[in-house]
Amino acid sequence: MDFQIEEIESLGSTNDYLFDIIAGGDVKEGKIIIARNQLKGKGTSNNKWESEAGKNLTFSILVKPDFIMAENQFVITQIVSLALTNSLSCFLDEDKLKIKWPNDIYYSNGKLAGILIQNIIKGSTISHSVIGIGLNLNQERFYSGAPNPVSMVQIANKTFDPKDVLKKILESFEENYYRFMLFPKTKWLEKSYLDKMFRFNNLSEFTENARAFKGRIKGIDNYGRLIVIKQNGEEKFYGFKEIEFVI
Repeated sequence: MDFQIEEIESLGSTNDYLFDIIAGGDVKEGKIIIARNQLKGKGTSNNKWESEAGKNLTFSILVKPDFIMAENQFVITQIVSLALTNSLSCFLDEDKLKIKWPNDIYYSNGKLAGILIQNIIKGSTISHSVIGIGLNLNQERFYSGAPNPVSMVQIANKTFDPKDVLKKILESFEENYYRFMLFPKTKWLEKSYLDKMFRFNNLSEFTENARAFKGRIKGIDNYGRLIVIKQNGEEKFYGFKEIEFVI
């Protein structure tokens, strides 16, 4: 993939900026916007993303995955999540890097990175996908009140070169992206995602409508919904924000 990287000192949201470029005319797949200081970083469902200027990786990638059906949008989340866990294992303990469903990267019980994917649908397929990634790199203190952030510098007690980390992430993303393009009907992606899933098949505590219960994550369905087996044997499917992990 021909990555075209544009680094900007300060802007609101890298996803918004990339959408503005798309609206202005044709833009090649692989366009990347990096913000050293992202003023209005966003997570899923309008959550805010805290990032100290110059200390982290906040960037967005444009791809044109017209080989992915609109109903299979969760595939992109799987590709990106695995790219992050695979690449970050070059720097951190691989066994502690997990994907907390649906779009967070965890190290042990701390949130290390978040993903925001926004798609443009054309017909039955995805014409454009803007993938926003916020990775806590060299930030040593967090002030937003988020319950469990952690950064790579806190974990490893050393600073990291953003260019080295970004290079590894892009290499892993490109590998997963093209592999799925060539082998979309195999089970490798689903299996790899489940292998890295946070608390997969472990008896864990969750909340649903503010009520706590225990259960085990069984997997995900084709729409990306979480499948949980409750202690009473009930199997239930959950969409985003319909269930919360108790950390």
